[in-house]
Amino acid sequence: MSLSQNIPKALITGSSRGIGLEIAKRLHALGYEVILVARDKERLQKIEESLKNRILTYAIDLSCDKNSKEFLDFLDFVIKNLPSVVIHNVGGRLECDSQPLDYESLMKSIDLNLGVAVSINHKILPFLKPKSHLLFISSDSALTGNGAPGYVASKAALNAYIKSTARFYAKNEIIINGIMPGIVEFSGSVWYKKKELESEKYNKAKEAQPLGRFGTLEEISSFVEKLINENNMLTTGEIFLLNGGA
Repeated sequence: MSLSQNIPKALITGSSRGIGLEIAKRLHALGYEVILVARDKERLQKIEESLKNRILTYAIDLSCDKNSKEFLDFLDFVIKNLPSVVIHNVGGRLECDSQPLDYESLMKSIDLNLGVAVSINHKILPFLKPKSHLLFISSDSALTGNGAPGYVASKAALNAYIKSTARFYAKNEIIINGIMPGIVEFSGSVWYKKKELESEKYNKAKEAQPLGRFGTLEEISSFVEKLINENNMLTTGEIFLLNGGA
């Protein structure tokens, strides 16, 4: 099954929950046909049922072997349903990611937080039309160093990749950006769980926020909406810090 060729399409990875899902819902409300990609097939099916139309879902673990048939079939699917907006949201901290950081753990983290996006872009960038958008969800930890070592290094590398790729594809009028959220709290998130399991750490982090609270999904997704709607080539290469001045 493929989507309409006349309605703008948005591909969002890691979109079964959290930031990815919130952005998907917002773009869907704006009239986009959304393509949701995540591991959890059951959650994707429920989202598809709730949105009812202008939606495709694809269940895959994007950390799989990039030369596997599973991943290559996924890339063919993306080309068949070529989007004008791509939100790279896959990422996170792995359980093995801790100090002292070992080489294997670093490589696994880089693959998840950067390698997946690079592999998808390698396939689709030659086909993207002018004024297409590539947006990467990075983290303010790339600047502060506050986080697991592999995750921090991966997000810093992601930021460098964004800058380099944006410079190269500016001549093609492809708009490439990143956003660096701080702590975003929502039901089921890491910090939502810490509220009960590590209340002292949670309260200390919350008190350190200039806003006196953590960020929300609505604040992140509304910024993404404005950035995409602006369609301004002069923003390409910019990585926006969204942490309330923390």
